[in-house]
Amino acid sequence: YGTYGQKFVRYYDCMYSIVYPKIEALADSIGEYVCGPHGQIGYLTPENRFREWRLADSDSDEYYLHMINDIKEIMGQYVIPYMEKYSTIEAFVKGVESGNISPNFFDNKAVAIAYVLLGRKDDALHYLDQCIEEQKNMDIYGKGVEVVETKEYREEIYYPQENRNLKGLLLFSQKLKDREISGTSVK
Repeated sequence: YGTYGQKFVRYYDCMYSIVYPKIEALADSIGEYVCGPHGQIGYLTPENRFREWRLADSDSDEYYLHMINDIKEIMGQYVIPYMEKYSTIEAFVKGVESGNISPNFFDNKAVAIAYVLLGRKDDALHYLDQCIEEQKNMDIYGKGVEVVETKEYREEIYYPQENRNLKGLLLFSQKLKDREISGTSVK
């Protein structure tokens, strides 16, 4: 994915993603895109950090074999067990509720749809209300000020940032409130 300006060198990382076809089908039926748990595989290891592998044209076969074995070990010890643990919608919801799935690595809308599919629409709306409140309380939005100074004048220009996450959650929450949803169909 990058070279950092080096010739004949590439850096690669590996990602995982758990797909729930029923969640995606319901999301699609109401005009939304969602994704389940996903992220960079290094965050599933005990080091809990970004991992990348450097590949260069000059690398030896032994180096490539070591790299492949390293990725294979991470996949076998951490990624596959994680994916198996959260392979069902019920396990996904329990993982979110318990905090075992990091909030940085899933889509809040997917969680709400999972609740709906489990027959827990009230929990879905409550969960979305909590997510909306968290977005409203974020400190980074609406506080940007740029100061422009020259010898002749000093001027402050206010550039409010738009919280697109909040807007998206509000629209999605309204879709769930406005429509009668049961199973995988929207009436």
